[in-house]
Amino acid sequence: MPVEGTVDLTGYRARMTDHAGLLRDAFHAPGPAIGYVLNDAIARAYPDRYVMRTQDHSFDLDTYLVRHPAEVVVQDAPRPEWASFWAGPGSGVHTRLAQGHRTLDWEGSRFDVIEASWVQGHGERTTMWWVGPSRERVEAFAAHVAEVASEVREEVLVFAGGGWQRSQKLRDAIRAVTFDSLVLEPGRAEGLLADFQGFLAARDDYRKHGAPWKRGVLFLGPPGNGKTHAIKALLNALELPCLYVQSFEAPHMGPQEAMSEVFERARRTTPCALVLEDLDALVTPRSRSYFLNELDGFADNEGILTLATTNHPERLDPALLNRPSRFDRKYAFDLPQEPERVRFLALWNERFEPTSRLTEGELAQLAARSEGFSYAYLKELMLSTLVAWMSAGRASTVFDVAAAQVEDLREQMASAEPVRREEFVPGVDPRLMAAMRRGAMGGDED
Repeated sequence: MPVEGTVDLTGYRARMTDHAGLLRDAFHAPGPAIGYVLNDAIARAYPDRYVMRTQDHSFDLDTYLVRHPAEVVVQDAPRPEWASFWAGPGSGVHTRLAQGHRTLDWEGSRFDVIEASWVQGHGERTTMWWVGPSRERVEAFAAHVAEVASEVREEVLVFAGGGWQRSQKLRDAIRAVTFDSLVLEPGRAEGLLADFQGFLAARDDYRKHGAPWKRGVLFLGPPGNGKTHAIKALLNALELPCLYVQSFEAPHMGPQEAMSEVFERARRTTPCALVLEDLDALVTPRSRSYFLNELDGFADNEGILTLATTNHPERLDPALLNRPSRFDRKYAFDLPQEPERVRFLALWNERFEPTSRLTEGELAQLAARSEGFSYAYLKELMLSTLVAWMSAGRASTVFDVAAAQVEDLREQMASAEPVRREEFVPGVDPRLMAAMRRGAMGGDED
């Protein structure tokens, strides 16, 4: 029994064979005309079928096929172009169709999808043509592809350069952090978790009282004191889809358009967490009003949990910092007090080999001497101590080396000149320090 909507492709294949250089010929047209030339050629090749053109990255056929396997045939005319890339250590080389023509079946109908990319203006333009038996079937299939592909599952969606990328690496980093691995003041971790779990469980109560079910939370304080780690621990515990914004700057769109794209995607993914790190750098005076409108304007942001951080709250506009309906909760992450410094140093001390560990008394002395250190500097203290002790041939005790490192780091903190992390240990090979930080003990304490 033939598939519904199947047409005799003999004539089509003949025409496409005659125009095997379709893409090549079209790309010789002026930039704005390329799409029209291709659209005209494809429409002529399918006189009895409906052709729909899309330029929205939401119609991600590759991601759809990973999540919804189907038998796909890559046609040999026009000649397909394949793009290969390395996915990182242990992941091998991945290959995807960059330009070409695929056919597949969905719910009893045959569809052709033709994809082409070319440079136009300041960026690359990717266009897809969806061909099927009728407008209704084509639109239904394309919508199904977009819905499946847009789901945020195990990975994290990262917005950078004006587009979204899926990051399993960032998702793995989130899974590696729990509140048990954080050192916070007593009751802080329990309070944070209870606050957010209570919010997520109260959706019906919000609706019953006519209140918008959304939350904006700002984590603020000096760099290196656990803001990022706290967000990772929260995301790990709450198991929400996560959208992470790296930058609103893009070569082919303005920050206003980028902000619109980010919030529209978040609204389609609810409930979700929208993470905005270093908010004072993300939102500039030029884009502030538009950001405020997206965050708390006419659009419905129900179900969006906005988690933002800043090292410089004084740089934020009062409309962001003090307006409750935008960031109605603020959590300060200040420099650790002596009890927290003891706990943090002990946590790192346990990671070392027994022969290189400090005693409880020595840890207490280091905690007392390191007043004013952030968690990031305390971590640096432990790492630089271990490396300096090994580089010196273990001639001194670990504590003596650590005491000297406290003073070196304090000088670095007092210096107005930016210091590279590799320069924290005078006389030690920077490559050894870099290798130490890339190991299992690595991680950001911000």
